[in-house]
Amino acid sequence: MIKINGTDKKEDIFLCEAHDESGKKIRLNASTVNSPYLSPRQLLETSVAGCLYITVKRILTEKEMCFHDVTVSVAMDNQNGKTSFKTDIEITGIEEALKQSIIREAYCRSFVKNALSQPIHFI
Repeated sequence: MIKINGTDKKEDIFLCEAHDESGKKIRLNASTVNSPYLSPRQLLETSVAGCLYITVKRILTEKEMCFHDVTVSVAMDNQNGKTSFKTDIEITGIEEALKQSIIREAYCRSFVKNALSQPIHFI
């Protein structure tokens, strides 16, 4: 479970801190202008990108494949009441057909992508 509470920085009323039971934390802010902290929107993009990155690396490791680098870019778009994530996954050091196979598998296995692809209920 994640809990959010405000910070003592009175000059920025939107700055807050999220933390889990073990003490890991991240600060969030409503605006990224002049702020070193991520916005909630950027946190969603980070969650999708991070999960895809970890999933690709896990697949490459499981298959004992040699590669040079993995880069994942994600941009969220919210128009006409529909949210979409434009993703780009680059894997350098492996042939194109194999790269596409790994990427397809990563999309199938990504926890965050699968969670966000289903109806979400707040209880």
